[in-house]
Amino acid sequence: NLRNGIQIGADLQGFEVETFRINEAGMTPERLVQMITSRGIGCMIFEPFPRGNIQLDINLEPFSAMSVSASLKTPRLNRVEVDHISGFGLAVEKLKERGYNRFGFLADPLSLTSNEDRRRAAFLLGQDGLLAKDKVPQLSFSPEDSQRKPILEKWLKKYQPEVIISSLDSTITDLNELGYSIPDDLGYIHLGLSDNTGPISGVNPNWLEVGISAANQAIETLVTNNTGTPLFPRHTYIQPIWVEGETLPQRF
Repeated sequence: NLRNGIQIGADLQGFEVETFRINEAGMTPERLVQMITSRGIGCMIFEPFPRGNIQLDINLEPFSAMSVSASLKTPRLNRVEVDHISGFGLAVEKLKERGYNRFGFLADPLSLTSNEDRRRAAFLLGQDGLLAKDKVPQLSFSPEDSQRKPILEKWLKKYQPEVIISSLDSTITDLNELGYSIPDDLGYIHLGLSDNTGPISGVNPNWLEVGISAANQAIETLVTNNTGTPLFPRHTYIQPIWVEGETLPQRF
């Protein structure tokens, strides 16, 4: 959806999009700049990196450059990104409306660092006002962790959440394999849905609109000759969309 959005934004203003992979064999920041310059390209949009705190030694002075996540720390660019705080807040609002209190949060540690721990901050904010007995600690593990299901099972039995909020695609499968039926035994909210329809309740981060906005802003800075690294980077946060689904029924 992100790339579709970038393509839509570029098409609407008569620009073309070409993809370069900075992590492929033999690619360096210097080589990337050479390739882009040789093609007469004036705009660059950096997609999210799989981990946070990425620092690139790259000369962007001739270019209009944007980032679409907080994972790129340097150079400091204007960026458009998903509003993780609003997305998590929307999830908490919906579960409380439906009579739930005890919610647990499952996350990949890499995803937390790539969004500057905004989801963790929103999780803690969502627990504000809950009784101590209703506060379930966050659980983090990699989707590739072979021990994730025993860890998850122990956490579920100890804290007994009523709803699971997850950024991991494997969560429902893991829960089913542990004997939990969704939504009969647990409510479930996914934080990274890519569509506005379907059986899963959750949040569509709205990557399509992130891409469109990033393309629009990159083109705007190009045509106004406002290239290079900005003195005061501008951050734009795109509002998420709630997806109704069937995994968070009314409790009472």
